[in-house]
Amino acid sequence: MSYTITKVSGVVFVRDSRNSYPKSYFNATGKFQAADSDTTVLLSISDQAGQVPDQYTLTLGSVTVGTSTPSTMSSLLVLLNSILGS
Repeated sequence: MSYTITKVSGVVFVRDSRNSYPKSYFNATGKFQAADSDTTVLLSISDQAGQVPDQYTLTLGSVTVGTSTPSTMSSLLVLLNSILGS
């Protein structure tokens, strides 16, 4: 499954390839970390502090952040930081 993550006017949108409509996160709080050194990032995101976050497993090569599809783990982490700031 592939994911597209964007931010518009402070709202973060996450769309997976199975759904036509993205899930939106207003006032999003999130964190992410590399699950292994080469290919996978774990993303937790919610729209309110204290709310149980949604979990996503992002695989390098199957995720687009904004309009970029990163080809390295470091570029994926930089792009996620630009969206979530964590």
